[in-house]
Amino acid sequence: MLKKYINSLKNKKVGFIGIGISNMPIIKIFADADVDISIRDIKDISNGEFSEELKNLGVKIITGDTFLTTYMKTFYFYHPV
Repeated sequence: MLKKYINSLKNKKVGFIGIGISNMPIIKIFADADVDISIRDIKDISNGEFSEELKNLGVKIITGDTFLTTYMKTFYFYHPV
């Protein structure tokens, strides 16, 4: 069932607001399935704990004060605060 759901996202754009350890497993699953992923965060995470891994996965990272100004994605996942 999960595989079917992930396959349904292949032609969609998926975004994550906030990055943290809780989102990394699903980001990896989606990236392995060639889903178009972006991560948005107000903080600069380009040199953070997961930055190198995210770049290797092909994830787009959008940060700064305007991180939410252009967010036309099909689905968004929020990092719990």
